[in-house]
Amino acid sequence: METVPISSDAFLRIYECILECVEDEFGKLRKKLTAADLKRINVIHAILNNRGLRLSRIGEVALSEVVDTLLYEWEESAPPSEAVQQLVSLLSKPAIRNLFSVYDIVSSRTYAPQLPDVPYEVDDDDGIAVKLVRLVKTSEALGATIKCDADGRVFIARVIAGGVADRSGNIQVRVNFYSFQ
Repeated sequence: METVPISSDAFLRIYECILECVEDEFGKLRKKLTAADLKRINVIHAILNNRGLRLSRIGEVALSEVVDTLLYEWEESAPPSEAVQQLVSLLSKPAIRNLFSVYDIVSSRTYAPQLPDVPYEVDDDDGIAVKLVRLVKTSEALGATIKCDADGRVFIARVIAGGVADRSGNIQVRVNFYSFQ
């Protein structure tokens, strides 16, 4: 697994993001980071880098797994300082754990819709191209006239200017439909 070292600027941004999440979760206003705070953050960064803190390339390791590993290592190490105890307490909170889980889900893109397989009737040899289009139904009309020809093929007969179909740009006149959901 390829890893890259974390710069102190990146570590500071991560730390500030954690503080913002805590602020959002508990509604407490946080103070601006002072020079002493920045010095402490740089010390934490140096300690973590000496222990081999590295970022994996995107999608290789879940953030929640990294946090679990850090928590385990800190629990197994010598008596932690007050700052480490506070960080362990913060990282163990359900709200923060859920935040990491959501980050893992979003970064792995497991939430993306699964597209159906291309029907076997569609053959590349015939020069037929298939475009999968997803339009979410709202209270607004589609803005297209759908017809069926004598052979039973369903197609777009007309697209109304300014409608959902026109604005999406994904549906044109004389496009055949192979399936609906």
